[in-house]
Amino acid sequence: MKHYKVLYRSFLQMLSQIRRDPMLVMSLIAPSLAGALFKFIIPALETFVCKEFNMNKCIQPYYVLFDLFLTILAPTMFCFASAMVILMEVDDKIANYYFVTPVGKQGYLIGRLLFPTILGGIYSMILFPIFNLTHPGFALSTFYIVVAALMSSIVSLLVIALSSNKVEGMAMTKLAGLLLIGLIVPFFVKHPIQYVTSILPSFWLGKFALDHTVVNGLLSIVLSFLWIGLLAHHFERKLVS
Repeated sequence: MKHYKVLYRSFLQMLSQIRRDPMLVMSLIAPSLAGALFKFIIPALETFVCKEFNMNKCIQPYYVLFDLFLTILAPTMFCFASAMVILMEVDDKIANYYFVTPVGKQGYLIGRLLFPTILGGIYSMILFPIFNLTHPGFALSTFYIVVAALMSSIVSLLVIALSSNKVEGMAMTKLAGLLLIGLIVPFFVKHPIQYVTSILPSFWLGKFALDHTVVNGLLSIVLSFLWIGLLAHHFERKLVS
C-alpha cells in the first residue's frame, strides 16, 4: 500500500508540472474540442456536400475513421504531455534522482507512462459516447479505446526514446504522429501495396474497423505490445547511459 502511495504522489507531481505549462494544458483540452468538431461540423458538412453534388453519401462512409481518431486523441494528448515532462526531467538530470528514491526506476516508468495512458483511456471513454458518429456497441467501443491507448503509449515512448530534450521532443512528436497514418490506409488504398504499412498497429486497427475480422484486431494488439516492448527497452538503456 505504501508503494502505491509513492507512485500516486509521483503521478500527482507530474500532473502539477503539466498544470504549470499552458501548452500542455491546452493539449489536454484539445480532444474535447476535436470531439465537438467531429460531432457537429462533420454531419453538417455531409449534408451540405451531398446536397451540393446531389449524392446520397459523401463523408458518411468514413465516419468510423473519425471515430477512430476520436478514441486516439485523448490518450495521445495525455501521453504527449507526460513525454514532455519526462524529457524535461531527463534534460535537467532529475529523472536519475527518482531511481534512488522509493519510487525507483520501475515506479518512475509506471507513474510517467502507464498512469497517463490509463487516464487518457478513461478520458476517451468519457468523450467517445458523447461525440462518436457511428454509435458502435460497448464491446467494440472498448476495444477501439484499449488499442488506441496502447498506440498512444507507442507515440510517447518513441518521442522520449529518440529525443534528448523538449525541443527535439516537439519535433519528434510530429514524426511520431505518422504512426497513426496506418488508420487511413485501409480506407483509401485497396491495392496490396497497402501492406507496406502493416508494421503499424494502426493499420490493423483500421482494417478491423472495416471488416471486424478478429485476426486483424489481434494483430493490432500484438504489434502494439511489440512496439512498446522494444521502445521501453531502448528508453531504459538510454536512462542508464
